[in-house]
Amino acid sequence: MLSRFVRPGDTVLDIGAFIGTHARAFSQMVGAQGIVHAFEPNERIYRELFKNAQLAPYSNIKTYQVALGARKQTQFLLQGDLLGNLGASQVLEDDRDASTTVIEQESLENLGLPRIDFIKIDVESMEYDVVVGGIRAIRQHAPVIFLEANSLQAAGRIIDLAHGMDYVVFGHVSRAFNPENFNRSTTNMFGEARECGLLLIHRNHLGTWQETLSTLQLHTIKTIDDLALLLLHKPQYIHEVLGGTKVLDNIASLNQAVAERNGQIASYSQAVTERDGQIASLSQAVTERDGQIASLSQAVTSATGRSPA
Repeated sequence: MLSRFVRPGDTVLDIGAFIGTHARAFSQMVGAQGIVHAFEPNERIYRELFKNAQLAPYSNIKTYQVALGARKQTQFLLQGDLLGNLGASQVLEDDRDASTTVIEQESLENLGLPRIDFIKIDVESMEYDVVVGGIRAIRQHAPVIFLEANSLQAAGRIIDLAHGMDYVVFGHVSRAFNPENFNRSTTNMFGEARECGLLLIHRNHLGTWQETLSTLQLHTIKTIDDLALLLLHKPQYIHEVLGGTKVLDNIASLNQAVAERNGQIASYSQAVTERDGQIASLSQAVTERDGQIASLSQAVTSATGRSPA
């Protein structure tokens, strides 16, 4: 989907570049006349990003071992491998976890880039801070922006911020596994998992992308409710984000209570069904006995010529 919004000669920012999978793809899209600025604060991962950038067919990827956020400051990085996902490193404002490492954070404003056409942001729920730190640059260049949306808390604030900059927000859902991946691997380790993202396009540029938007049939995200509906299309959202919350625990308790009550109702229904069966059997027996009495009465009448008293 992103390839539809990146053109030859563009300047692309890959914020949260990881090992460079997107940066390499962007490099091909923008070609020799374009440039890709790739940002990755994790030193271990950055080394792989740098190597992959050097191997790109075009020498148009500029790498930065720095985090982008709301302002220039020292931050602390919690390594993703400690969270069970090497690509899920988190930037923290303090060193409350002994396993964090000190990193430098810069703002998009301070980069002073002369041109920005497209921004991709995937920074583990810090997307809002990145946008805040680049408001003036975004207003100046009006780039197309694509960012990850993992939760209402992280992505919800972006909607109002984008609207304030005169951007229209669109929701996008894609399968986590891309069958057209770089190595054409058919091994799907993600199962039915899906990823959600927000596509931001400045209102003045909607005409430029109208045909593409019509083809993609993306839904407009105007409210937090629209975002909630988008996230519910992500199967893993329930256990990844809502799992362990008090609300979900309460829902689980209610579901358990409802299940138990449904079980009781089913038992009562079964007892009523059995009782109805017994009543039906008794009614049948009474009907048969009435038939026998009628037959006897008929026999007596035939034998005596008069009805029994």
